[in-house]
Amino acid sequence: EYAAAGGGHHEQIMQTGKSIELDEEYTDADGRKQFIHAMKLPVFDLGGKVIGTQGILFDITEIKRAAEVLYHEQNLMATLMKSLPDPVYFKDAASRFLRVNPALARRFGLSDPAQAVGKTDMDFFTEEHASKTLADEQEIIRTGQPLMNIEEKETWSDGSETWALTTKLPLRDDAGQIIGTCGISSNITERKRAEEALRMNEERLLKVITQTRCILNSGQVEGPENWRERALHSETPFHWDFPVQNVEAAQKIVPLELAAGERYQKAWTRSRNRADHTQMNWSSGNAFLNDLPFYRNEFRCIDKHGVGHWMQQFVTVRKLAENRWEVFGITTDISDLKRVEAELRRSETELQATLESTADGILSVDNKGKVIKANRRFAELWRIPQSLMDAGDDHALLDFVLKQLSDPDAFLKKVQLLYSTDAVEMDTLAFKDGRIFERYTSPMMMEGAVIGRVWSFRDITERKRQEEELKQKNSELERFTYTVSHDLKSPLVTVKTFLGYLEQDLARPDMERVKQDVGYMHTATEKMGQLLDELLNLARVGRKKNPAVRVTFRELAQEAVRLVAGRISTGAVKVQVADAVVTLEGDRPRLMEIWQNLVENACKFMGNQPQPQVEIGVEQRGPETVFFVRDNGAGIDPRYQAKVFGLFEQINPQGEGTGMGLALVKRIVELYEGRIWVESAGPGQGANFLFTLPAAVIIEPEQSS
Repeated sequence: EYAAAGGGHHEQIMQTGKSIELDEEYTDADGRKQFIHAMKLPVFDLGGKVIGTQGILFDITEIKRAAEVLYHEQNLMATLMKSLPDPVYFKDAASRFLRVNPALARRFGLSDPAQAVGKTDMDFFTEEHASKTLADEQEIIRTGQPLMNIEEKETWSDGSETWALTTKLPLRDDAGQIIGTCGISSNITERKRAEEALRMNEERLLKVITQTRCILNSGQVEGPENWRERALHSETPFHWDFPVQNVEAAQKIVPLELAAGERYQKAWTRSRNRADHTQMNWSSGNAFLNDLPFYRNEFRCIDKHGVGHWMQQFVTVRKLAENRWEVFGITTDISDLKRVEAELRRSETELQATLESTADGILSVDNKGKVIKANRRFAELWRIPQSLMDAGDDHALLDFVLKQLSDPDAFLKKVQLLYSTDAVEMDTLAFKDGRIFERYTSPMMMEGAVIGRVWSFRDITERKRQEEELKQKNSELERFTYTVSHDLKSPLVTVKTFLGYLEQDLARPDMERVKQDVGYMHTATEKMGQLLDELLNLARVGRKKNPAVRVTFRELAQEAVRLVAGRISTGAVKVQVADAVVTLEGDRPRLMEIWQNLVENACKFMGNQPQPQVEIGVEQRGPETVFFVRDNGAGIDPRYQAKVFGLFEQINPQGEGTGMGLALVKRIVELYEGRIWVESAGPGQGANFLFTLPAAVIIEPEQSS
């Protein structure tokens, strides 16, 4: 097909006498797609008749491929900018917004991110916050030092306040000069400048493609007798007769000042960067030495205006004799391509830096399941070994991920469904080890087609735990409110009732009944006072703290025994404290209340036990240090064991106390990140209260002899 097209061009030129210039595509012998820029010209005889055609072909495959790579990078950056759910922005040196992403536009209440361009923080925040951010950004511009992961409070113009985890960086131009700032709040990427750079690169690349011209050389090279020994030296041993054939075109590409009678080739050689000579001489010498059909050079030169150029030269070689060769060279200005390559490297660097700056795990996968990009946070969240990430085995990576999930089949089904649509979705993933991830995904689009997806993963395990804890606290508060209102109302009803009786008895008068009425009211008010005191004590747990001190388990246990010595003596209870070496650190009075309440309860509920005993000790259960207060008293029915730690819960409502002692103990234990539970075989079988205090224990127990 390509040959047929070439024949058609030949016939057209022969008939019209006009040249043809165009880009052409063909497939080489290895099946690879190649691109060339062709200049096809007529050949005239002395009489002006067209007697043939001649052509010059420029290989522009690399330029085409660079354009494709740039286009791909642009789409990848645009998709990432759209996908990240947290705000990202770029500002100029005056802290004016150059660009914001949709997430930040939504926070600003804007329908289009472009509406924020040119505005400052003063247009959205209070003067207090806007002034602080301005000062921070000007300091970054002045020093070049970034602000990494700072927590800042945002005060909005409507009076609301928010907090953001923010990273702010200096924004530099190609020369490394600071021209502004960029920032990411929480977990979004910075892309405004990268996207703008890609757009400019696309324009530059188009200009390179449409305006490519070349400098043509042809001639001969001759070497001395010992040329083989010196072929690869930094100074060439060869004599070059290699003049430029199209000087007029060359002067348009690299304009040079020529001395009288000076050839363009000589001036051009003089304009080249001497640092490139060694490599150029090696390339040509290596081709002559090894009978290579061609070689390639890249070098720099400066034109008469002081403008630098990057040049690429392809030279074909035909051996004429042992030390003589015919050479033909085509040299093109690749300065724009070099700039494109630099921008591409910069774009890749910025993209990678953006990916690594977010707290979320980011993964880009094409529509064939091949991983395109992933940041380190992705591997950290999914606990993927670096060796597996480096291996590039996408199937092994997927298997590793699936093994961690509670429902891998549902995960795969959802992924397969999403790859058939352009939907943007957010859901959660449950792990076998209890972790929970929030998953956000958006399609990567190219020319209207889905070419892959960007996945964002955020660990929300702690947030879910806090939500569940808050739910439990709210439920506990509801029960607390109901119980308190009920238990406090009972003494008031008693007082109100006997006030009525008191009025009647005073009217008779019946002093004996009056004393009885007053006694009942005293008892009721004392009961209410006791309830209020214990409620106040319970409310203070975790709020009112004494200075943390170190104290041993035996000191706390023995002090608790002394405080309830009266009840121990009255009940003839034998108390035994284990000789264990455990040191704790915390609020001593609060810690002591745990043992005091448990020992007092044990003595209080001995039932009819003729030989009451209480054992206070500590034991090691696996990694946990477990304290216990064990008695041989009345015991607890298994049906009620889960309720004994609730507020105002009493197994015997007619018994003494308010039912708040064990609730207080539970609150103190939880304050030290511990847990408490009871073990009892049932009524008459005694009870064993066990608890842990991981946030207080600082020395593991050692049983002494």
